[in-house]
Amino acid sequence: MKTDLDMLYRVIERGEMRTLSQIRGEDIEELRFRFSSLNRGELEVIWWGRHFKSGGEKYLCALDDGKARRAAKKLGIEIIGTLGIIEVLNELGIIKKEERIELCVELRNKEFRMPKDYKC
Repeated sequence: MKTDLDMLYRVIERGEMRTLSQIRGEDIEELRFRFSSLNRGELEVIWWGRHFKSGGEKYLCALDDGKARRAAKKLGIEIIGTLGIIEVLNELGIIKKEERIELCVELRNKEFRMPKDYKC
């Protein structure tokens, strides 16, 4: 039986996605001071975005929280949300169209915030 984790591990094994190490607390202090309402995970995502941007690397930061997205935009960081990730996974052939629709419907049923005109 294929699970979401199995799919994730395959994507990582193929080099289409990579895992990142945790950032030391002192390395995100400037961000924590500037964006005090964000949690540590959101701050780490933004820290990595700045890191990749400054190195000229290709990246996308996955953020759904409105405050985190606004903070990232202030810093000129490229962002993507859950729906965007699902679309990209479908475009890359990592998930099939039917799986994309299932995920979208499931999110909508769980009252995930998405545009009313978003078509699953």
